[in-house]
Order: sequence, then C-alpha cells, then structure tokens
Amino acid sequence: MKITRSQIRSIIREAIDKGPDFPDLSHPTIAKFADKTYGPTEPMGRTKWFSSMQSYKYRAGGSSDQTITVYHLPDGQYMARIGGSYSNTLSNDRTAGKHLDAISAIEGALDSSPSSTGPTARQLLTPVGERSKPSIVENKIVSERISPALFEIEHVLRRNIVEFADTYMMNMGMDPSDKSDATRVRRKIDDIISSVLGER
Repeated sequence: MKITRSQIRSIIREAIDKGPDFPDLSHPTIAKFADKTYGPTEPMGRTKWFSSMQSYKYRAGGSSDQTITVYHLPDGQYMARIGGSYSNTLSNDRTAGKHLDAISAIEGALDSSPSSTGPTARQLLTPVGERSKPSIVENKIVSERISPALFEIEHVLRRNIVEFADTYMMNMGMDPSDKSDATRVRRKIDDIISSVLGER
C-alpha cells in the first residue's frame, strides 16, 4: 500500500502533538545492552535541533558507560546515537537516519557503523552481564607505547573531545546529522589543538 505525502504529514503532526514516546528499559532491543536510564531531559541553552532526549546505559568496564541515546526531534521524528565503553561513537548519524518511532531509530543506529566497512554498533556493544574488552587495535597501540599511562591519557583526551563536540553542538543549536555542522565542529577542535600546540 502506498502512503501519500499528506498521510505522512498527518502522522508527523500527530507525533508532534503527542510529544516524545521513549521506550521502556525493558524493551528487548534496549535491555540487551543497557540496565539503567537517564532522562528524559530537554536541551540546554540555544540548542534547537532536538526537543527531548533519553539515554539508556550500561557500565561494561571501560572508561565510560556504553550508551543508547534517543533524540525526539522538533518535527516529531526520532534519531539515535550509540556510544561505546571507551568514549567512542559506534554509530553513524547519516546512515542511522531519522524515524517515526524511537525503536526504529535505535535499530537504525545499532545497524550503522562509524566505518564504511563495519562492524556495526550492534556488534561492538557489550551485552548486559558481560565485560568489555579493548579491541585488538587498542591492545596493539598499548603494546607499542613506552608508557601505558599514555593509553589512559589518550582515553581521557578522547572522552573530553567527544564531550566538547556534543556540548558545542548543543549550545550552538547544531544538528549532528548535518554533515556541514559536523565539519564546523571538527574545524573548531582543530583550531583549539593548533592554538594549544602553538601552531597559530
């Protein structure tokens, strides 16, 4: 059956009027990878690209919680983002896309990958009850370094960069699924690094 544009607009208007409908922690798609929730919360400052968000988390043993974060957008749609146990992003906003319901958004994010060759976020997440392990690449990096302390410093740096990027996007009202906004954030981070290293 073909859905007309007017029907789609009607569905979206209905979703906007109803407000966010975030799934319970017990939903099978979520319960496999999270055992606690945070939110829902509204955006701070000038952030306008989403109207509300809720996170589902699990402490798998890395330097941060792994997270499934669902955003309710102003047009009534949803998008989701997956975060790993080492302050790393496991999903791809553009591939994951926007959806009419939160579970579809989560499924889209789980089936996306930060790399064009995979693996997917679903494959990289640690199931509840299990403990995360650094990837082969991370272990190789550690073995090649003179001091293991550098590995922890790098994790802290990565976590701070991710936190800065997310906060900067929210404060500036940017859309994480917009490629041009992501490019602007990267340029901002590059400028900061250059100023710290004295290249400018």
